[in-house]
Amino acid sequence: MKKRTKWIFLIIALCATVVFALVYTRPQTLAQRYPMLDFDSCTAIQGHFYQYGKTSELVHVAIQPEDAHFDELVTMLTTPTYKTSLANLLPRGSVSYTPVSDGDFYWTLYFGFDNVIFPDGSTGSGSILFVDNRLGELRLDFAGQDNRYIQCTVEGQDDLLQKVLDIMALYPEKQS
Repeated sequence: MKKRTKWIFLIIALCATVVFALVYTRPQTLAQRYPMLDFDSCTAIQGHFYQYGKTSELVHVAIQPEDAHFDELVTMLTTPTYKTSLANLLPRGSVSYTPVSDGDFYWTLYFGFDNVIFPDGSTGSGSILFVDNRLGELRLDFAGQDNRYIQCTVEGQDDLLQKVLDIMALYPEKQS
């Protein structure tokens, strides 16, 4: 009888783990992940990028709603579904560095909003959502949460990351 109870418990635990993993990693758009953000009301996109072997320094970008590629960039990043990585559940301790070669790149975009109501009822304005590409590792960071980034993947990720970089390269911020 005790053996049977142990097996039943193990089967239930295994099923619960599988269900948790499926729910945790379910693909969601940015609007589904952050329903308090109205991407039609995005006030600005800022960021920076660096491309090994092509740029000599970090290039800062600023893209305004009136710019030709603003809506395209917002749509490009809000249309696909982002699948959360189970690696987020592991402790974040050490950092590993990926060897880079010419043409590799990283970029970060900051989406600006006005008067966002956060889940705790407080409000905020400014750069609320960060989308970060670190040499092919895509991360999301929402300022209204515990300021912890979320590793994720998106279908067609390599093409998406390159297209975003191509648009960013069109809008270098003038340094004074």
